[in-house]
Amino acid sequence: MKLLFGCPNIKIIGTGGLVVDSIKCFAMLLARNYPFFVVAVGVYLLPCPQKFDYIILPNRIKKAALIAVIDKVSLILGELAAIMNYSVRYTIITSIIGYVCRPVIMAEIAVGLSHNKVREFKIWIPAIVNALITSTAIFSDIVFTYDSNRIFHRGVLGFWPHFTCLAYLAY
Repeated sequence: MKLLFGCPNIKIIGTGGLVVDSIKCFAMLLARNYPFFVVAVGVYLLPCPQKFDYIILPNRIKKAALIAVIDKVSLILGELAAIMNYSVRYTIITSIIGYVCRPVIMAEIAVGLSHNKVREFKIWIPAIVNALITSTAIFSDIVFTYDSNRIFHRGVLGFWPHFTCLAYLAY
């Protein structure tokens, strides 16, 4: 009997069966990532001083922190799907959520910096295009895919989410 992915509650028995205590394993994955959650929840709950209101809108920062938590939970669920040997489709879906959330976080902050409503719509265009392109990973391998062994393979547009984030950083 050997441990799988260092999770003390998942053991491989023989060639086929898994003994799984998924709640304890999920708790272990959350505990391994607790510093992120402490910071993200702290940012969400921290009141923003009024003097900073003209720089970044506090509500935008709180939305960005909430989206970062969703991103991190999707990463943990993807890792849990791999540990529990679920279908590769779950890993693809959680990866899509991550690739969509990161530019959305940057768009939220960029919109907070912008005070022009017309410009606000234009700021969201790269994030929307990124979401549409990245979501094609469900049925094609143009952006990325995972094989049956859960090995990541980048497609022709594999760096598209990264270029979208770079565009927001340049903004």
